[in-house]
Amino acid sequence: MRNRLLILLSIIVTSTIPVSLQAQRYFNSPLSRFNLGTFEKSGSFRSLGMGGTGMAIRTNDNLYSVNPASYSALDTNSFVFDFAVDYSILSLSDNDRSYTSDDMGFSHLTMGFPVAKNFGVALGIEPYSNSYYNLSKNDEFGSSVDHHGNGGMTRIFIGTGAELFEGLSLGLNMNILYGEITRENYYLYKDSRVNNILSSEYLFLKGLVFDAGIQYGMEFENGYFLNIGAGTTFGNDLKSSYSISAETYNTATT
Repeated sequence: MRNRLLILLSIIVTSTIPVSLQAQRYFNSPLSRFNLGTFEKSGSFRSLGMGGTGMAIRTNDNLYSVNPASYSALDTNSFVFDFAVDYSILSLSDNDRSYTSDDMGFSHLTMGFPVAKNFGVALGIEPYSNSYYNLSKNDEFGSSVDHHGNGGMTRIFIGTGAELFEGLSLGLNMNILYGEITRENYYLYKDSRVNNILSSEYLFLKGLVFDAGIQYGMEFENGYFLNIGAGTTFGNDLKSSYSISAETYNTATT
């Protein structure tokens, strides 16, 4: 009964948080203009504090979603809940200019619990990419070019890990990726005889991606141990909807 209640609670929380937590991050980076934007760091604070590693790590009180085989290490009396926000600063400079952008935003929400001994389940939500940017350039003739972008991708995952034999564990994550990206480019001319140009792009993506992992652990005397881990990603079956438009207009008055 306890496990059923935990599963029900997890499903309810995970189904409601996409609307409340999928907030736009205003971390202004020129790299967000390309591809799907800048990719967010994934993992709990403990794994992020070690540079995002975790392929071979397994503990009974923390989640390492980079390798779902680690879920088999969750203690039978534990329920792991991890929620975090982060604060980031970007600083760019060249010979005569400098630029700084900062933002505080949602980092991740994950939870995990054991279903049986050596058999655990985890699920969560986290930003996958950020496509926000706001870039402008003026020339000596008074004309300007403005580039604006919004949106990004979100990752929802649910996974399970089980110890098949002593020391050998396998795991699988099912990842739901979804999000929309909009980009607008303004070409504004001071000369009223030249029409201004606005080009717009819209991209919507959704699909499933799977992560599979394996871990093998050995214990030695005096508390020493050795863990080996490996993983792979497959699926990448993403469906997209893309549109582009352009228009010209003139703001001259008579």
